Amino acid sequence: MAYSAPAAASAPAPNAALKARAAAAPVADVADAEPAAAADRVEITSMKHDTSSRSAPGVMRRGNDAGLSADAVQAEVSADARLPRRQWLEKIRERRDQGQRDLARASLERYIQQYPESRLPRDLRPLLDD
Repeated sequence: MAYSAPAAASAPAPNAALKARAAAAPVADVADAEPAAAADRVEITSMKHDTSSRSAPGVMRRGNDAGLSADAVQAEVSADARLPRRQWLEKIRERRDQGQRDLARASLERYIQQYPESRLPRDLRPLLDD
């Protein structure tokens, strides 16, 4: 059985109350209405991200490492994959710090594929957001 709130017998219908309030209120200027309309809107700013610079995972963008061919990137990532885990993560950090973000991201994506159970260090997580 679904619960429903009992209707108040003495309360006027919402539409009737709004109409009565609108009829009693003086006509406002358009300039006064704009701030009121803006106050009625809710804007969520914490969820906004600049997506103009984003690309799909694995897609190369122009940057400091834009001169590398796909084969060169693959060779670099394969070399990284032969390193022990900690050294691999350090190599990713070095690439990131040298401005080779795409190469660092590609290597990090390969790291995640190779070690899906491992916890991703916090300082490297933003590479996946680019």
